[in-house]
Amino acid sequence: LAISQHELGTEEIVLLHHTKCGMQTFTDEEFAQKLESETGARPEWGAGAFADLDQNVRDSIETIRSSPFIPRTDNVRGFVYDVDTGRLREVG
Repeated sequence: LAISQHELGTEEIVLLHHTKCGMQTFTDEEFAQKLESETGARPEWGAGAFADLDQNVRDSIETIRSSPFIPRTDNVRGFVYDVDTGRLREVG
């Protein structure tokens, strides 16, 4: 997004998350433990797993709006794509 805005002049951002996302099937702690068990090293980063899809969209919007690298954040919108129905739902 930073490249898109600084180099290409993008002024609008649309986030599109989806239902049945695999990132909802585990926690960051579970994944860190799995990696540590399988590799002997614990990651220093979090996987970004989440339980609440709508909240994750809102959190992602806030992350973008608070980034010093993304200057144009007046028009950031988030949606959830329902993989069963094909419908988009805006998250406010």
